[in-house]
Amino acid sequence: MDVMTILTIITILTITASLTTVLSIVWTMAELSPAINDDVCLPNTLGALDCKPSVSVLPGYLNMQISEEYLRIRQREQENLDNYINDESNKEILAAVYSNDYWEMKPAGRVTGLTLDEPLKNKDKNAMETIRNWKCGNKLQEKNGFLRQGVRYNNGRLVVPAKGSYFVYSFVDFKESCNRETGKPDIEDINIPLKHSIYKFNIKEGRETEVVSGLHPHKVSLSRYYNSYSSYISSLIELVAGDEISIKVMNITNIDYAENNYFGLYLV
Repeated sequence: MDVMTILTIITILTITASLTTVLSIVWTMAELSPAINDDVCLPNTLGALDCKPSVSVLPGYLNMQISEEYLRIRQREQENLDNYINDESNKEILAAVYSNDYWEMKPAGRVTGLTLDEPLKNKDKNAMETIRNWKCGNKLQEKNGFLRQGVRYNNGRLVVPAKGSYFVYSFVDFKESCNRETGKPDIEDINIPLKHSIYKFNIKEGRETEVVSGLHPHKVSLSRYYNSYSSYISSLIELVAGDEISIKVMNITNIDYAENNYFGLYLV
């Protein structure tokens, strides 16, 4: 016999064997008796007995048992972890692994460097206006910014997560143009100083209050082109969860050296 004939015979035998196997399975299944769906009584989540067909009761009962056992395991793991951490003999080991800073983590936040994506404009130059263009999101860490332990950033404000005494601080650079002939600032009223303030907003009270501020009188420029002012302010203040801290300045168009500006807070 040639090769093709042999292959044909092998193929036929293989198909025949497969069909025989399938038919055997079908005949065996036909002889099986139908499953019995008796009622069973099992406790539900409230402790009462549910007497229903087994197919409707068993899945819920098994899920309840699995959930309860999982909860017991989680509780035991948490108890073991708490006991380990509170054991004085283990604190040196943990301090070596996580460093001492691990034990002193507290809510803190710092935002830096005004982004210049949008122009800073104010129709009333003598009005106090909130600085909202701080770096946030992916840009937060470009100039050592951070948000830790629940502190959030929202529309130019830092929101604290817990009650306590916080140290709040801010630094801002100002720059104003001057008359080239006299060196005096190009402003309407030289008697109104530049102002830089930290404000607190309490959502329950629905109002803002000034925490601390710095005033900078205008001066005659030695260069006769511009004046520059550096302003740093800080204070210790009592805050509650949800309080918002923001920075306001007078004549926001005078903000300068965006990458050097910052404000922040931390729980003491």
